[in-house]
Amino acid sequence: MTFILKSVVPWGRSFDEYVAMFNLSADDLKRSIIGCGDGPAGFNARMHEQGHYVVSCDPLYMYSSNQIEQAILAARDEVMQQVKNNMQNFVWKTIRTPDELEQVRMSAMQEFCKDYKAGLFQGRYIPATLPALPFRNRHFDLCLCSHLLFLYSSLGLTFHLQSIHEMARVSEEVRIFPVVDTNGQRAEYFDELMDRVRASGLVVRIEPTRYDFLKNGHEMLRITHARQK
Repeated sequence: MTFILKSVVPWGRSFDEYVAMFNLSADDLKRSIIGCGDGPAGFNARMHEQGHYVVSCDPLYMYSSNQIEQAILAARDEVMQQVKNNMQNFVWKTIRTPDELEQVRMSAMQEFCKDYKAGLFQGRYIPATLPALPFRNRHFDLCLCSHLLFLYSSLGLTFHLQSIHEMARVSEEVRIFPVVDTNGQRAEYFDELMDRVRASGLVVRIEPTRYDFLKNGHEMLRITHARQK
């Protein structure tokens, strides 16, 4: 059976997962960070609690807290059913069962929900979407994109190329995780995309991470400007 999500769904990861997925060091956490497609992740809330600066961008943030909570509940049913139908697509080591996965995800999203109203008021949650971000060039030190690009390969080459260029425009460094879709496969246009990104003058590296849950999905894409080689 194939793991298929018909559209982008609100499904958030935890602070600890972000640290592992993006190989975030203690120094990285002190940098100014933008998260693209963060959805209902718990990362922003925990970072704010620790006194760090993160801005999250997602079209989800145009909705009220009640609407988002309802969307999360609907996504839970869809995603968990897909997970149970495709157990072979995952590495059941750190997270050992679907029930534990649901607990971890729902805990992270509850952390987001508790923080959402205050974060929206403080400008930490911005209703914006790729490939057009409302920030000046190099406004941020680091851009993180979790479980959007590549995971939804159906978004196509053009969207991915425009999004990568936009994230590189607003930040000094971009990290994208994972680099495969929900079935652990790279998009058929992946190599062409990498060639076109490199041709634009950006430096591209694929690096292993400390996060290993989706099979073949333990790597991230790191993109920097040429002068940072």
